[in-house]
Amino acid sequence: QALARLAALVRPPLAMTSTRAAARETFAMTDAFTTNLRAMSLLALLVGTLLIYGAVSFAVLQRRTSIGVLRALGATRREVLTLFLGEAALLGATGAGCGVLIGVLLGHALVGLVSQTINDLYFVVAVNAVSVPPAVVLEALGAGIATALLAALLPALEAAGSAPQLALARTVLEERARRLSERLALAGAVLLLAAGVTVARSEEHTSELQSHHD
Repeated sequence: QALARLAALVRPPLAMTSTRAAARETFAMTDAFTTNLRAMSLLALLVGTLLIYGAVSFAVLQRRTSIGVLRALGATRREVLTLFLGEAALLGATGAGCGVLIGVLLGHALVGLVSQTINDLYFVVAVNAVSVPPAVVLEALGAGIATALLAALLPALEAAGSAPQLALARTVLEERARRLSERLALAGAVLLLAAGVTVARSEEHTSELQSHHD
């Protein structure tokens, strides 16, 4: 009854809302913001995957003679596979380390701008520092290394599975690399489309919340 009497006294442009509804709106806005960041992160991982795949495939083609000689001298498929995956892991660890460092520096540099944008458009926040838990750093490093290994797996398996006489033939490796690249290009297009749909839905949800807030 008290709420009904209070609501009757409120006239436009004023409106009465519960704190629970405001909290739900705030949480929905932060969820949409997080979804955008996650989508961009996945897109960056996708681009990195394609770059690493191209680099390892090029390395396999350039080393086809060395691979054939090693296989002819008795190197096992596991040893050849370990060689290329080890290089990919090294690339992944180096790239992930640089990415974490640059990401932390950018976070410290941009936290003020992001906070100001949220204050101007959505709700009041007070963020003055960036806190990066060690678990997040380890997760980022693990994701970078895992992405590199996954991207290098197909070229490494192709190099390890080739017979010595076939490894010395340029056309065989190039033809197999071409077929694999076509399949990965299709998979990349599907993942890119999924990322675009995710970003579009998140932006639509953000626009709806902003209109409701206005």
